[in-house]
Amino acid sequence: MEKVEYKSLNRLKNHQRKFNFFTAIFTIFAGLFTWISTLLSNVLMIESGMLVFTTALTILGVNLTLDLTVKSNSNSWIFAPSRSRATLRRETCEHKPSMLQGKLGKFFKKKWAHFLIVFPSFLVFYVVMVVGIVGYQGIDPAGISLVNFASDISWFLWFPLLWALTWVANGRTWCQTCPFSGQAEWLHRGHPWKIGRKLGLNLRWPLKYSTILYSAIGFSILTWVEEFYNIGGPGIPELTSVVLIYIAALELFITLVFQDRTFCRTMCPLSAPLALTTMISPLGTFRAKDPEKCRTCTTKDCMKGNQESHGCPWFASPGSKETAPMCGLASDCYKACPHDNIDWNVKRFPWLSDLNASRKRFDLGLSVLILLGVVLFQFVNALPIYTMIDQWLNHFMGWAYLSKALTPGLSRYGYSNDGYPNPIDYAVINVIPIVVVTWPRGLKGLFLSS
Repeated sequence: MEKVEYKSLNRLKNHQRKFNFFTAIFTIFAGLFTWISTLLSNVLMIESGMLVFTTALTILGVNLTLDLTVKSNSNSWIFAPSRSRATLRRETCEHKPSMLQGKLGKFFKKKWAHFLIVFPSFLVFYVVMVVGIVGYQGIDPAGISLVNFASDISWFLWFPLLWALTWVANGRTWCQTCPFSGQAEWLHRGHPWKIGRKLGLNLRWPLKYSTILYSAIGFSILTWVEEFYNIGGPGIPELTSVVLIYIAALELFITLVFQDRTFCRTMCPLSAPLALTTMISPLGTFRAKDPEKCRTCTTKDCMKGNQESHGCPWFASPGSKETAPMCGLASDCYKACPHDNIDWNVKRFPWLSDLNASRKRFDLGLSVLILLGVVLFQFVNALPIYTMIDQWLNHFMGWAYLSKALTPGLSRYGYSNDGYPNPIDYAVINVIPIVVVTWPRGLKGLFLSS
């Protein structure tokens, strides 16, 4: 038995080493691509290179940090140490009647239901990507453009609507309609709804690195890129299209290499904030009516799928409250369950039942601090003193000159950047909430205690 466990441990470590090796190689090539793009003075290539480079660097940085701070080769570290023994409670008393009664329940039983939900947004966002590239690019003296469909619908309609949905409905409602994950899933499964052999390598993301921290850090970095290029002003529409194309292409790549919705669980920059709002939103997630029936089920069709339906692509067990933030409302578990034991409920006030899980997720707590840092930056950013400090740092570090190389050609559209926001002061402001909460123990102590 010990020999078997030893071989299994070696396989896990070897898998992690290979993953980090190829990630490091990918990071180097992404950096070289960005550097070459600056020599060519092609701003679209530069922006693409920066997005790829920062993504790869984030993955590598998180992985190496975990290797230094976490001894275990499992993902048990994502759960904070329990201070008291919490007892599991039945959820029936905490929810209103099912949303899946009547016609809505019959609709979600259809194999093509999820395709029908995703397809409209799929069409809209591909129109956005095309119009953003070929449409009018100019911006007015205020730094915004109100004459291009791509920028207008992305930043004045979709973005506010996205956050409104997270608070009045469910954080993962967007995930249910996301065109990027939808198209990736259709390709991976070989059909929008039929059962067949899955395409791609179907590799497993290393278990130790199965965390949402990539997403939280990625959201912070993407916010900096958006501010640096004034993408969400809305600024130059081409730059909006590059971000959307990049996310769509990255998700396709990850889906063809790894299993199912690995990108959605780990790397999507919206996944962390949506996971957090899911825990306090009015609408619940797909959940087992009777968790005990899930524990005694031997087939686990909700997770593995069967000949009639796919299993959950998010790997989120409906029988566990701990996985509620990771339920993408794909409805596959509802279709696959042979016991008709899956429901989708509306939470009763105060909507906080998902915070009472028996085990608290450490990585979700840390993600809250990372995202709080982004919010703090938006407040500090509005202060006159920040402008003074930022400009001084830009010229002291020479970042003001480097920023010109990273934004070539944008002046013809009426946009220029002298280095705002400086990456150093942006990073310092972002880590303030982490430092305040973890002082004096430090982040390493928190990891080790996990």
